[in-house]
Amino acid sequence: MDFSRIKSVYMIGVKGVGMTALAQMLQSMGIRVTGSDVAEKFGTDAVLAKSGIEVHEGFSVAHVRAYCNTPLPGQGVIYSTAYRPETNPELGWVMEQKIEALSYPQAVALLFNASPFGISVCGSHGKTTTTAMLACILKDAGLDPKAIIGANVPQLGGNALVGGGDHFILESDEYQKKFLQYRPRAIVLNNIDWEHPDCFPTPADYQKVFEEFIGLLPKDGILVAGIDHPIVETIVSRAKCKLVTFGFSPKAQIRGEKVRVEKGHILFDVGSAEMSLRVPGRHNVHNALGAIALARALQVPFGTIQSSLASYGGVERRLEVLGEKNGVLVIDDYAHNPQKIEASLDALREFYPGRRIVAVFQPHTFSRTEALLAGFGGAFLDADVTVVTDIYASAREAKGTITGASVVAEISKIGKTAYFVPTLDEVEAWLEKSTQKGDVIVFMGAGDAGRVARKFLKK
Repeated sequence: MDFSRIKSVYMIGVKGVGMTALAQMLQSMGIRVTGSDVAEKFGTDAVLAKSGIEVHEGFSVAHVRAYCNTPLPGQGVIYSTAYRPETNPELGWVMEQKIEALSYPQAVALLFNASPFGISVCGSHGKTTTTAMLACILKDAGLDPKAIIGANVPQLGGNALVGGGDHFILESDEYQKKFLQYRPRAIVLNNIDWEHPDCFPTPADYQKVFEEFIGLLPKDGILVAGIDHPIVETIVSRAKCKLVTFGFSPKAQIRGEKVRVEKGHILFDVGSAEMSLRVPGRHNVHNALGAIALARALQVPFGTIQSSLASYGGVERRLEVLGEKNGVLVIDDYAHNPQKIEASLDALREFYPGRRIVAVFQPHTFSRTEALLAGFGGAFLDADVTVVTDIYASAREAKGTITGASVVAEISKIGKTAYFVPTLDEVEAWLEKSTQKGDVIVFMGAGDAGRVARKFLKK
């Protein structure tokens, strides 16, 4: 598919965050975009509506057939990898008819690999925030970048930048080895902790795909690596391009020091410069260090980086403060594996000392919950009370043998209070009955528990 000749595209699964960003980028190129997705409302609905992108709700062969049968030159179909031909009627029909179609990573690769300077941000944790921070920094530096970010960034007005500059910042997903299709000039590697066991059966399999990705960098490329993580430190030592390290380790070239909380801000030092963040948590300092390291490698002035990070307001569903009701603070967070949960709760404990923290956790996918089960108990150490729901079954994995009760059992082993409350309706009722003034409620998971948070605030 040649985007220079394409006049319109139909996107199957257009409400996905990556697909929505790609839709905005294609639209900026003068390509008419339409698509389809489930009727359920997501944060991307508003972005698509604002962009004037028509979305058919519900998957139907009639929708994509009508598009493909309209005699217009320069048509194309792009589909989300969350769907398969055997389960999605539109994608199944496209494949049966042998219509040329690209997956999301294939389509992104065509644009990204053609850019003068592609920057991939990858790792197990923090890539959305690091990508967003870096996009804001380069935008504030006047470099007019393109960017695809894995969540809505309110200060950017969406999760994409469609600038005309040379730099293209891409949040690069390792799942299904998608990022191996990209050819970056620079990589920011935050960390490596085993994830996606349905795709990578062992930690060694997971590590190997990152080694392969790093190997794609050209000799004149830049590798920015978070060496606080032992696996990262090991594999990047074999890099054949420029290496810039970051973290809290004394060995890091861009090192964060004297991390402290003052007046609702996280302060830390990088060399002689004091940096300030409005988003909480040591993990966000680490994310910022990765963005700083890459920006400095691109010779962005330190003053620009300082002011940009100081004004950075965060992204949706990353410790996002939704509001307060009767003295109860409500927060939505995407954390869905033990390391992310632990980091988020540690940040909240530091930011809201003395307040009772209630974590509402919706486990995400059966394979992940089963593979990482032993780590979930200790992850909730900083929560005073934890409520665990049924497991959210994703489009790629409909059922399994484990339940949320198994997670509760792990939390109980360390002496913490935890309840299994299976459905979101029951969670809503539990919150109305059990919360008290001064509580901080954090909804955690990659599913749809956040909708209960919003309902709770409205009642």
